[in-house]
Amino acid sequence: MELLIDIPILKILGGASVVSLADEAVARLPASSIPLIQRANGEQAPDRDGAEINGIRDPHTDDIGTAAELEQDLAEEPSTQEPVVIRREPLSLGQAHAWSLQRANPDKPCLLNSTIGMFLSGKMHVGRFSRAWNMSFARHETFRTAFVEEADGTVMQEILRRPRVHLVLRHVADRDEAVRCYEAIKTETYDLAAGEGVKLVLFRWGGDSSLLVYGYHRLVGDGSTTENLFAEAAQLYAGARLPAPALQYSQFAARQAADLAAGRLQDDVAYWTALLADAPPVRPLPVLALPHATPGNAAGPPSWAHHTATLRLPESTALGVREVSRRFRASPVHLYLAALHVLLARAAEAAGGSSDICIGLSDTGRAGGAGDATAMGFFANTLPLRVAGCAVDRPFGDQVSAAKAALAGAVLHSRLPYPALLERLGKARGGTAREDVMPLFQAVLDYRQGATESGAIGDSVIVDTLVSREAMPYDIGLDISDDPGRSPLLTLRLQTSLYGASDAHLLLRAYHSIVSAVVQNPAMRLGDVPLSLD
Repeated sequence: MELLIDIPILKILGGASVVSLADEAVARLPASSIPLIQRANGEQAPDRDGAEINGIRDPHTDDIGTAAELEQDLAEEPSTQEPVVIRREPLSLGQAHAWSLQRANPDKPCLLNSTIGMFLSGKMHVGRFSRAWNMSFARHETFRTAFVEEADGTVMQEILRRPRVHLVLRHVADRDEAVRCYEAIKTETYDLAAGEGVKLVLFRWGGDSSLLVYGYHRLVGDGSTTENLFAEAAQLYAGARLPAPALQYSQFAARQAADLAAGRLQDDVAYWTALLADAPPVRPLPVLALPHATPGNAAGPPSWAHHTATLRLPESTALGVREVSRRFRASPVHLYLAALHVLLARAAEAAGGSSDICIGLSDTGRAGGAGDATAMGFFANTLPLRVAGCAVDRPFGDQVSAAKAALAGAVLHSRLPYPALLERLGKARGGTAREDVMPLFQAVLDYRQGATESGAIGDSVIVDTLVSREAMPYDIGLDISDDPGRSPLLTLRLQTSLYGASDAHLLLRAYHSIVSAVVQNPAMRLGDVPLSLD
């Protein structure tokens, strides 16, 4: 018997012991799997809490219609009648922080929008495809949540009985028209007060060709939620009977608030305080001396817009990264992080700054307990990493070890959400200036490992993707998509208020040169690492 248990990838890569990983796996086992009871004829044992259809309560427990009616409802468009609110809950800390960012930038209504386009090829039963997605929306509270600001400024999330969003089918002439429609969706706003936190449109043309566009606002989702949603829709499309979600987002928000109030995160607070407050202060990353940099703009607010450069690593380099990482008793993320730290530390020194810098690492924020890994909602967190040392005579392998140690410590204390960390450090200023919006770090790394560019629903296979992520305030952002089916894709983003478009390509090439040099000579010392920024 195989039990599928989700453990956050950064917890594994961060260096957690086998014992701690085993303990976490046991903690994440659903109660129904201890023991896992299934009748010989394939009929599942009755649910003690009431009958369900793919995790959605039947009328005898939640008064939402008969089983047959529910199946039919999920395949149809949501009702145009006034939504029924079944519960009102406070925002999570992450949601509250996101709301404040949006409110501070009223001229940027699409600030926190992400839009993913997946080109699909292969036969598709459109009706079953639609039902699968609509059923998944109904299973998870985050997709049937409205956000309402009260007279005193308090924002509440209202859990609706049924989702107000559904898959929309549109026929287009060709791929080009589908891409134009994707671009239009990127600029659309979300009616959060009405329960529209996501958009899902299937564009069809030429028989077996499709573009599935999934857009979402940060208040209701993140990258891991997108992956979880796609995986669940694929299961439902295949006819799987799924148990109820182990965790709803409002439960996570309540648990988070209770943990903070009860002092259960005090060890995490102490760790981050020692790293960022008690030690010598981290100096801000200066504007790097790139050809089209405008350091004078650093005193103003960030533009929340960015120049983008992309590069796919050659397969030989990707293979070398894996081999060298093993040699250093590390994982690729540690090598990628070390290379970024060396690049930024040396560039900061060249610009008159300090090599003692902080880099933010995007984390799934799902290390709190059973059900987190597969839950849907805005869990994402950002971890400040302070990687030790950058002396010129230091072997690069030691830098990888330092990156590994920094990541391990951060992951161990990742339950403290970033907004709470800012509050504890007295950094939650609420302004719009650069130092207010990003007081701890000005560069971020988002490393995603897994099937981020591949996948399938039935016979429809993802053959290409379009990605537009939410705006970022940071000076520099490096995204690494490490899909086992393809060579890693590197995407570098630079703030338009500080840098020119060509600077993004230059800095990405410099990063690529460092990674390639280390692959060719793992014994290289930091002083010999190539760096060209002109």
